[in-house]
Amino acid sequence: MFNGDTEIEQLFKIFAFLGVPNNWKTIKGLETVAEFPQWPAIRISHAAFSKTSKEFIELCQTLVPSRENILKKLLRLSSVLGLEGMQLLESLLQIDPSKRPTINTILSHPFFNNGAKKRVEESYKEDLMPVSTVKGMWDIYIQDEQLLRPDAKYMTKQTSVNEIMRAILIDWLIDVAVHFELSQSTLHFAVSYLDRVMSHKVINKSQLQLLGVTCMKVADVFNERSKEYYKQENAKEYVFITANEYTESELLDLEKEILTLMGFKLNSPTIIHFLDLYCSLMPIDKPTRLLSQVKFFSYYI
Repeated sequence: MFNGDTEIEQLFKIFAFLGVPNNWKTIKGLETVAEFPQWPAIRISHAAFSKTSKEFIELCQTLVPSRENILKKLLRLSSVLGLEGMQLLESLLQIDPSKRPTINTILSHPFFNNGAKKRVEESYKEDLMPVSTVKGMWDIYIQDEQLLRPDAKYMTKQTSVNEIMRAILIDWLIDVAVHFELSQSTLHFAVSYLDRVMSHKVINKSQLQLLGVTCMKVADVFNERSKEYYKQENAKEYVFITANEYTESELLDLEKEILTLMGFKLNSPTIIHFLDLYCSLMPIDKPTRLLSQVKFFSYYI
């Protein structure tokens, strides 16, 4: 709902939607921020009231014309959620975290007693994948794995890099993945790219970190869908994470070399792909499946 590109834009979108809190200047970190427009606070649940009601008319008068786009969004939401859904959403969007409901209060809300609870549960239902589908995916994974797997003995070709250096690098890449909030599959893709490149190219130890972070950037752009990093400018972020040990041009030059070396074949199966297939065949009880405990444990191993 509030997809801002920067922190200040994020706040502008939230305040435009909900109104500017009277005490925003007392919030830590906002003391020196420029003045926000004086958007009056609103009750978003009033969008679900009758169009002849006093509450709905006041809402329209508050939002039109300067925030008319907000009114249109609220009307679309209310047509889907209804009054009880809008009231629940209103409680969840309290700017003050202490005023937001607990999870137990949320689940006991009347909104979930009118068929919505069943719809929510159904949306998380995971049926077992047909064996024929798994078999087809398995065959493709095995074929691609054999085609794209790294050389198991590539380290013997390296003259200035050893297994311990690789282990240290991967430990650091895990931290990078946590910092950028990347998925497990992206991390595994990055390690796969690292090993594939080192199977065909001798790497100087001074360039090992650059290779690792560039592989992570490639995996990020290929596998992630985050708006913030899905663009060329993420080179700045990945150079920064190395404490500016390298330059953007060095990273981008190596990225081109990596992509060429791998023939742009980036969808190389990793252990994550196979574990997902195994889990899709396991008759796991619903709570365990929803919590992804089995997958988490498998990834950990």
